[in-house]
Amino acid sequence: MSEIIERRLDQIERLLENAADARAEAEAAEARMKHTLSTMATHYRGDGLGMGEAEHKARASKPYTDAMEAWIIANARYRSTDAIADAARLKVDVWRTSQSTERAKMQLR
Repeated sequence: MSEIIERRLDQIERLLENAADARAEAEAAEARMKHTLSTMATHYRGDGLGMGEAEHKARASKPYTDAMEAWIIANARYRSTDAIADAARLKVDVWRTSQSTERAKMQLR
C-alpha cells in the first residue's frame, strides 16, 4: 500500500475515534440531563406539587437547563465530528470507485 494511502487511512481512523469519543460524550451528557430532570421532578414532588407541575418546574430549573446546555454542546460536537469522518469515508469511496473505473477502462482497450 502506498504511503499516501496509509497516511489517509490513519487520518480516517483518528477521525472515527474522535467521532466515537464525541458520541460517548453526547450520550453521557444526555443521561446526566435525564437524571437531573428526574432528580429535580422528585424534589418538586416532595414539595407537594403534582407530577405535571413538578416536571414543568424541573425543566425550568437551573440544574436542568445547565445539563441541557451541556448536552446541546456535546451533541453538536458529535454531529460535527461524525460528519467530518463520514466525509473522509466518502472521499475514500470516491477514490476507490475512480480507481476501479480506470482499471476497467484499461481492460477495454
